[in-house]
Formats: sequence, structure tokens, C-alpha cells
Amino acid sequence: MKKTIIHTLILFVVFACKQEKNQIGTKIINITSKAVIENSNCFTKQDIDKISNHYKSLEKAIKSGAIYDFSNSPIVYSEKDIEWLKKMLSKNICKGSLNDFSDKCPETLTYNIDCSKVQIIDGEEQFSEQDYWDVLAKKNGKIFILESGSAG
Repeated sequence: MKKTIIHTLILFVVFACKQEKNQIGTKIINITSKAVIENSNCFTKQDIDKISNHYKSLEKAIKSGAIYDFSNSPIVYSEKDIEWLKKMLSKNICKGSLNDFSDKCPETLTYNIDCSKVQIIDGEEQFSEQDYWDVLAKKNGKIFILESGSAG
């Protein structure tokens, strides 16, 4: 009698659990978390490499007198920005660098451009330095200049 009750309880538990498992099931749904949405405007290592290579090739092209195709640039420039870059890079010796990339999800990057110029004024060499920076932001996969500045 006890064995029959125990077997009946075991069968009941097995079938009850099995039925519940079938009722749960799984559904495939697309989840877009807040973190994923916010990260679309963060700079990646590939973006940083692309920006660094862009500025190097831009300076090289302008110094050599070649025409640089800004339509293929990873950065969206205004006409004013393009003219300023051409003027500045053609007349000065410049070195560019990105700010420290220690943040896991930087929403802006600062690209520093340090330029120096040697002029002869009244027979004397005059050395001048000028520092420029562009604060870059990324929105909808496009990189653009959020703000610019200079000192020196």
C-alpha cells in the first residue's frame, strides 16, 4: 500500500513538473537595452584608429599639394573647417594627437593639433607655437566637430 502511494506521488510529481515545463516554453524577442542605445554614440578603438590615420593622411596630402577628398573623410566637416585646415596645415609644422582614451565609452574625443612656425622678421628668426583642438562627437555613426578652439 505504501509503495503504491509513493509511486502514485512520484508519477504525479513527474507529470506535474513535466506539464509546467511545457507551459513555460521560450520566445525569441529583440531586446534593446539602454546601454546598447547609449553605446551607439561612444567612440570605439576602430574609430580612434580611423581618426588618427585620417589626420595623418590629411596633413600629408595638404603638405604635398595634393587634393584631399573630404567626401571620404570619417569626420563630417563644414566648408569653413575645410578651408581652415588647408590654410593651417599648409603653412605650419603640425603634430596631432588624440586625448587619453581611458574611458570605456567616451562620447567625445579631443584631437589636439600643435603647430609651430618659424618666420624671419627684420632679419631675425621668430618662433611661434599655436595649439588647436577639435572636440569630436559621434551621432548616428557619423563623427563631427562639436567645438573647436585655439591657444598660443
